[in-house]
Formats: sequence, C-alpha cells, structure tokens
Amino acid sequence: MLLGESLKLFYERQPSGIASCLEGMTAIREPEERPRQVVRLFGAAAAIRAIVGIPLFPEERIAYDRALAAARVQLGEAAYAAAWAAGQALTLEQAIAEALAGSAIADRST
Repeated sequence: MLLGESLKLFYERQPSGIASCLEGMTAIREPEERPRQVVRLFGAAAAIRAIVGIPLFPEERIAYDRALAAARVQLGEAAYAAAWAAGQALTLEQAIAEALAGSAIADRST
C-alpha cells in the first residue's frame, strides 16, 4: 500500500506528513465498518497537526468531516468522544502501528 510506504518514509525523514498519511489510510479502509478506529486515527492526526502546526487542507475537509459525522452517528456522542480522546492520547508510534495494522507494509517493516 503506497500510503503505508509514505507513512514509513515520513516517519523516518519528515514527520510533518504523518497526519495526512494517517488520514488517508483511515479514509480508504471502509470507515463505516470501523468507526471507532476512524475517530481514533483522525484524533491522532489532529493532535499531530496541532503539534507541527499544519492545518487540514480545505479540499481534504469535506471527506474528513463526512467520515467523522458518519462515525459520530454510528458510535453515539459518548463513544465518539471517548474514541477521539483515545486517539489524541496515542503516541506517534502507536498511531502509526494502528494505521499500519493489517496492511502489507506492517508485515514487512522491521
């Protein structure tokens, strides 16, 4: 998966791109089937963006808002808030591991 390869390279060389990779990997993995993971990883990406000072691009905002709104409906307010808080609390390494879980790159990384 190219996003997984990108995530690994950003981690090694330019951490500012990690948030976009996390969001991209989350958005393409059937978000309606894993709403809690969507919220956790988007929460982690938001925390990274806040630290590095890189906002979400306007063209990314529509899909981002749509995925989070669908997850909020599926989970309900309390579970949504808990998943967001859990995502915000993930370390960078934990967020990357969660995003890579189940992908082909996770099996090849050392």
